[in-house]
Formats: sequence, structure tokens, C-alpha cells
Amino acid sequence: MHAQYSSIKHLLASQMSQPSALAAPIPQAPIQTLTDDALLHMFTKFYELVKTQDHWRFGTSRGTAMFRLAHTCRRWRELIHGCPAFWSFIDLDLTKNRDLGPRVTFWLDRAGASPLIVKVIIYYGEEGGHHEPQMIRLAGILRGCLDRWASFAINALPHDISTFLQYCVGAVPILEALSFDTICDRVMYLGDMATASIDIPFCIASQSRVKVRLVSTNTPRLTSSFGSTIVDLTLHLAMELPIDKILDVLRSCPNLIKLNSAFTFTTPRSIIYDPTAPISLPRLAHLHLSSSNGLETLLSSMQSPALESLYLHDQYKPDGVNMMQALSMHVFQTCPSLSSITLSGRVDSRSSSNYATSPASDILPLHLRLISELRICGDSVCFPLYRLRFPGVESIHIELVHFNVVAHFLSSSHRVESIDLSDIWEIPRADTQYLLPALASLKIKMCLDFLDHIHAPQLSFVDLSGAGSKTPNLAPLFSPVDRSAPPLRTLHLHFIEIDNDNFIRCLERLPLLQFLKLANCDVSDNILHALGPPSSPQGSLLLPQLTKI
Repeated sequence: MHAQYSSIKHLLASQMSQPSALAAPIPQAPIQTLTDDALLHMFTKFYELVKTQDHWRFGTSRGTAMFRLAHTCRRWRELIHGCPAFWSFIDLDLTKNRDLGPRVTFWLDRAGASPLIVKVIIYYGEEGGHHEPQMIRLAGILRGCLDRWASFAINALPHDISTFLQYCVGAVPILEALSFDTICDRVMYLGDMATASIDIPFCIASQSRVKVRLVSTNTPRLTSSFGSTIVDLTLHLAMELPIDKILDVLRSCPNLIKLNSAFTFTTPRSIIYDPTAPISLPRLAHLHLSSSNGLETLLSSMQSPALESLYLHDQYKPDGVNMMQALSMHVFQTCPSLSSITLSGRVDSRSSSNYATSPASDILPLHLRLISELRICGDSVCFPLYRLRFPGVESIHIELVHFNVVAHFLSSSHRVESIDLSDIWEIPRADTQYLLPALASLKIKMCLDFLDHIHAPQLSFVDLSGAGSKTPNLAPLFSPVDRSAPPLRTLHLHFIEIDNDNFIRCLERLPLLQFLKLANCDVSDNILHALGPPSSPQGSLLLPQLTKI
């Protein structure tokens, strides 16, 4: 980053300090012929460049970069200091400077009436540190410009954040983004400093839309006016908390559109969940939940009829029946707009017979016709899903399950256009074929035998992969090529054992292939010569449409 300043200054110096003859007029440096608008355009591009850098790693923020650039000459200084946009990003590291008052005042004076982006960070030593006086002074300064906050982010312990917010109460009419990060390596050893409650005291107009990100050891408490404006909430909690605290946060944000949460909660005996008083989230469209226990408890407490995409990751081995009841009876049946589902769980034993057998024939299937995207990872969530049918699904991504799970969905998913399979086990050696007339993209990793079971006449993209030192044979690819003669245009192979003659015969059946990728495959000269120009004028190219290899 410092090299950029040096280059710019060197350019200017070389053009402004040329020696001149006694009788010759001093030529004007070319850069001085630029208009103010042109220079400001250059400075703006440089400002955007610094914005894309990792300023913590380079030790340079956007404001600091412009401040250094302004030292080049008087004209540049006047232009830069006179442009409020260059000073609207206030980046504060309380670890490096114990008294940031003069700097903040300097920045605010030059930012004028521009919307402000404020970032505050503290790096703690082994003892944790005490920054309460700094936080109080900083809050006193920034409180005067709350009406211009467009974004505020702070990375500190809950104790210090709480102190700052206590002295920074007021209205934030244009705030769009708020981020609190309270996690540090020693968080478990700092006692009350790490578990202090965070009260967010801001007030805001009801028509505002705010994005809040909280990575914390505790849940926030919100004013009703501020909570009603939160439309995008990221809530990652590092310590085990009572479920009622988590429910209170959700209850405070009735207008959520997107929720991303990861937590571990407890259910103390004194807390009795009342199913007749659910949390209503009528606008929630995207739900992403990750927990190490009982997701069904949280799901059953929420009403979200507008839900479009659902991601559930349960790190705990769930009770299949209870989990299925929570999903099918509550989420699937009460969310008519649901179109994307991702279910992820832990991987149990591959030898478990629970996932190798089909369900009883008297189980009533549940048809979810609007689901267009399905993602499943981990066998512990799969067996109960035999009840579900996705006749309209277009994209399927499945990994770490028994082959019967894949077969179940493919047998009723004739509109699928994209399939991505990874580590599917116990694929049978049978003649069963799955006709997939719309399938255009197929990606398979570590289960290439699946190719023996598909008939896909419209296949145009194939990506096949072994795993590291494992080198599956390419022979399974020949089956769909011989069976379907697909209009394949892209072929990617990774960690695949290639037999020269068979591979060349396979390529002969793919005259439309445009892109061939071979990664960690043993490619011989014979294959490379076969892909090159024909040896005689009467010969023809092996892949006449190939444009990239």
C-alpha cells in the first residue's frame, strides 16, 4: 500500500522538479494541466482501490490513505480536504491510539453533512484491558452526529460495547447497517466483561430498513422502534443461552425478511413454551438456522407463511420422527411459497440399515410442488425424508448419504436440470435406469458408478472427480455416452485414471465438446496427439468444436 503513495509522489516530483535552462521557460508539468474534476476522479478511483484492500493487514484505512495523499502538494490538499466523501469513513482503532478525540473531530469537520460509515475496533491483551473511559469519550463525540450514521460497526467485548451504547443514545434516522462482534480468543476467561448484556438504545423511523449483524456471547435487547426496522438479522451466539432469550430477540423483530442464526440454547424448567402464542414473522422469506440441539423447538415457535428458502443444520443427532414432524407438519405445510430447501446433519454409520431401506407403503407422501432447489448433506436427516416428493425440483445437491436416498428423489423428479452428488455409498450393480430428460448439468465426486444408472439425452455439462490419491476409472462415463449420445459441451475430469484408447473412443462420441479440463489425470502423448491437428489432409479433428483445454 505504501508503494502506491510513493509511486504517485514520484510521478508528481518527476514532472514538477525538472531542471531548466536559464533562457528557457519552465515547462508546466503534464499533471498540472488536469482539471480539478479530472484529479478528483483519479482520487476517487484510488479511494475505491484502498476500500477493496484489507486495511487491517496493510495498517491503512481509507481516511488515512487520503490524508497521506493530501500531503503531496497544496492543490491536492485543497481538493482532497474539500471533498466530504473522502472523510465520511471513520475508522478507529482504540488499541493504537488511546485518545481518538482530535482525530474524530478532524474527520467529522471535513465530512460535512455526508452520511457516515463508522468502525471501531479494540484488540485485547492477555488481561482483557479496560477501555471504559475511552468508550465514554468516544460516545460523547459520536453522539453529536447520530443523525448522519449510515453504518456502524464495533469489534469489542460486550462490556465495552455496552458502555459505549449507554452514552450514545439517540435517533439514527438514516442507519442501514449495524454490526457488533464481541468474540475474542479469551472470551471464556473474562467473566462479566464477556457476558454483559448489550442494550441497543437507538430509535429510528418505522419505514427504515436496517441490517444487523451480531456475533456475540449474549443476545441484544432492542427498543421496539428499532427492532421493527430490522429486516436482515445475523445472530451468531458463542455461548449456551436460555431459549427464551433467543425467542425474545425474534419477537422484537416482527418485520424480518432474512434471518441467519447459529446458537446453542438451553430450556430451563422455569421456561414453559406456549404453542398457542407463536412468534409471527409474516415477511420472513429466507431462514438459515444452525444449532447443536433441538431445532424443532425453535421452528415450532415461528409462523413464517412467506418463507421462500430454508436452511437447517443440526449438529446434534436428531430424533428422526420428531425432526420430521417439525419439518413436514409445521414448516412444509404452512409455507406455501417455499422453493429452496437445504438440510444438513451429522453423518452416522454407513452400515446403518435405517437409510438403506424404503419406508412403509402406508406412509402418506407429502408433495411439495413449488420446491425447485433441494440440498441434503448427512444421512442423519435423510431417512424421514422418504415421505417427501419434489415433482418440480430443478436442482439437486446430495452428499454423504446412501444411494437409496438419491434413488428416491430421482424416481419422482423428472424435471431436474442440475444434479450434484458427492460421496454416495452402496450404489447397487443393477440394471435400474433413471430417465432424466431435462438433465443438462451433472457433477459427481467419489461415486462415479452412479453414471451406470442414468439416461440423460440433454446432458451438456459433466464434472467427474475422484478424491486426492483415489483414482476411479473413467469406464462409468462410457455408459451414458453410449446410451444417450448427449450433446456434451463441457467435460471436467479430476483425479481420474484414463485409458488412452477408451478415452479417445469416448471423445469420438462427443463432437460438440467445446471445453475439456483434465486435472491430476495421467494424460499421455497419445491423447494430446489425438486432440491435435489430423496427421493427413484427409483426416478430421477429433473434437472439431473444441475451443479451450
